[in-house]
Amino acid sequence: MPTQSSIASAFHQRFWRLAGVNILSNLMVPLAGLADVAFLGHLDDIRHLAGVALATVLFNYLYWTFGFLRMATTGTTAQAIGRNDPDGVMLIGLRNGLLAIAIGLAIVLLQVPIRAIGFTLLSATAEVKAAGLDYYSALIWGAPATLLNFVLIGWLLGREQSSRVLILSIVGNSVDVALNYLMIVRLGWAASGRARVRHSASTQC
Repeated sequence: MPTQSSIASAFHQRFWRLAGVNILSNLMVPLAGLADVAFLGHLDDIRHLAGVALATVLFNYLYWTFGFLRMATTGTTAQAIGRNDPDGVMLIGLRNGLLAIAIGLAIVLLQVPIRAIGFTLLSATAEVKAAGLDYYSALIWGAPATLLNFVLIGWLLGREQSSRVLILSIVGNSVDVALNYLMIVRLGWAASGRARVRHSASTQC
């Protein structure tokens, strides 16, 4: 029969394994962001980098409004695992995934008023806003994939499949860096190329 100390030790191992993988996967995002700054910052016109930064503020507010999709999925999935309810685990993933797709499609359909309100509130020169609009107009189509990715990561974390989360993060951010080089440096697509990279990387995940 397991002792209290062995139970506590097993719990600590599970906790630190999940926390460690979560920290590593989150560190991949700013590391990939350094590549974005390097590629866009070396273009002749700095307005492309400024435009991407401007539109990113809008996307951060937009997407993290729905950050509950990841957290709620993690919590309810873990509860279903604790109840030994495999059907419930699958139902949570399916239901929350469909909800994420529905919200993402609504964002795509409402992209014009969101763009109008967002860029009215954000202050910048006309050239920077034009670059930001290019980035926004290309990236907004990836909203369903981005929100579905929130659910997928939350579902995997709830099932304690942290290694798969790390693999998804490594693959997604590696694709991000590689396509950044191709579309920004080689093809010269600037801000719109960066948006296509983000859309492709979220789809890969």
